[in-house]
Amino acid sequence: MITVVKLEKTPDYDAIRQKVIDLAIKKPRLHHKLTKEMGEYFFEAMDKEELEAAVKKHFIRNDSIKNDDDIAKFLAREQAVRDPLDTLQYTFTFVPDFNEK
Repeated sequence: MITVVKLEKTPDYDAIRQKVIDLAIKKPRLHHKLTKEMGEYFFEAMDKEELEAAVKKHFIRNDSIKNDDDIAKFLAREQAVRDPLDTLQYTFTFVPDFNEK
């Protein structure tokens, strides 16, 4: 699933990242990864340090997107990518506002 959110102003990336970490610590499915044991998949909780490193890695600023067509192409590519199971199952990609208004 991919969700797009438009923000009115440039966000404080560090503050958003910290809020995601704080929320993920409280919500089990947000801080688990899948592990494979004896041919079966299980959820395993990440410790705080591993979670912080994973969230930092999954916070991406993409300055290459310059218009709505670039967003559509980016989303089409992202939907085709199979996320690795041994890390967070979500990613945040931030795109600077490219509109003149």
